[in-house]
Amino acid sequence: MSLYEEIVKNYQQVREVIITKETNACVNYAYQMAIEQDREKWLVGLNSGIERYSNDFFKAIAQKMHKLGVGDEYFDVHVEADEHHSIMGLDYITKYKADSTRGKILIAKALKGIELWASMIHSWIGISTYPKFNLKGEIIKDTKC
Repeated sequence: MSLYEEIVKNYQQVREVIITKETNACVNYAYQMAIEQDREKWLVGLNSGIERYSNDFFKAIAQKMHKLGVGDEYFDVHVEADEHHSIMGLDYITKYKADSTRGKILIAKALKGIELWASMIHSWIGISTYPKFNLKGEIIKDTKC
């Protein structure tokens, strides 16, 4: 059985989810970007960061959700769209020099999204660490949740 099969074992578990603080942190990240109204941060943070990081995961989990009878066509289409969106945001990162103030802000926003998303997924499956990145995208340490 794959890791994805272990996340949700049956239909009833889908209805009994207790939201983790890591999940709330990831949702708050999206709210923060909505308040900032900075399109470039949104595109690099959600599109290049989170959507690319999560695409393979959700492709696999979507199949499991259908097996449990809780899959949805909207979600299937969204997963496919995420694959294309993840590429779009890269244009905004490369538009600026990595050592410029704006470049650092955008890179940090994308990496923070990946850190938060990883922490959320890890909280669902009982992993108590998450990655922390430097501005070059290198993992600098695994941090305890």
